[in-house]
Amino acid sequence: MEATGQNVPTNITSFDDVQLTEIVRNNVMLARYDKPTPVQKYAIPIIINGRDLMACAQTGSGKTAAFLLPILNQMYEHGITPPPQN
Repeated sequence: MEATGQNVPTNITSFDDVQLTEIVRNNVMLARYDKPTPVQKYAIPIIINGRDLMACAQTGSGKTAAFLLPILNQMYEHGITPPPQN
């Protein structure tokens, strides 16, 4: 894991370390995600903070959830941006 730039968000050790909406948190529990995988520990706080991320990890390492959880969380929290008028 290498994170560069200024004010890099700290990694999480539990899904409780990150503020998730109720629906996302409940689905994390239903999926029986007990603790974040290594890629999730670093990716989730970076994405939630609106930072750029490039992640490379093995199949089955949790990359998809690392990207989807914060994206879905933001959609539930702020709604979907309407399409452009033109």
